[in-house]
Amino acid sequence: MPTHRDSEAKEPDVIKELREGTWLQNARARKQYQKSKWNNLVMALALPIYLGAAYGLISFAAFVRNLLHPGHVGPPLAYTNVVAGACVVFAPLVASIFIAFVGANFLVYQIPPARRAFDKESEAMPSIGYSVSQRALLKIGVPTVIVTVVLLVIAAVIG
Repeated sequence: MPTHRDSEAKEPDVIKELREGTWLQNARARKQYQKSKWNNLVMALALPIYLGAAYGLISFAAFVRNLLHPGHVGPPLAYTNVVAGACVVFAPLVASIFIAFVGANFLVYQIPPARRAFDKESEAMPSIGYSVSQRALLKIGVPTVIVTVVLLVIAAVIG
């Protein structure tokens, strides 16, 4: 059992690290403690979740655009405005990263041997624990997804 509470550990301050120019060095240091093969499963699950989330968000944009412009003729991603079309394609690609890793972390953490391996890794470095990682992803991911949905609705209005 871990000697510390994972939920009490502090997540890395990514914005501060980026500002100071230490993010890459700190990320490499954190990665040194993540030696479990279960991390490969996180990456393997993240890709299909990423593709599904991106497809879902882009489909949502096309659905809203078709509701607002029922007379639209042409391919689903053909927008009359270049900025609207770019928002519909690129914004979901960014937001889907966070959705994918929150989902993949959650799924893998439900496997008892993976949970034990992750807890053991986080004993050496508390900032890589499950709760801390999820909080950090959600802290950045929720606003990103909200901004993405707003951009998709604006793009649908523009048409």
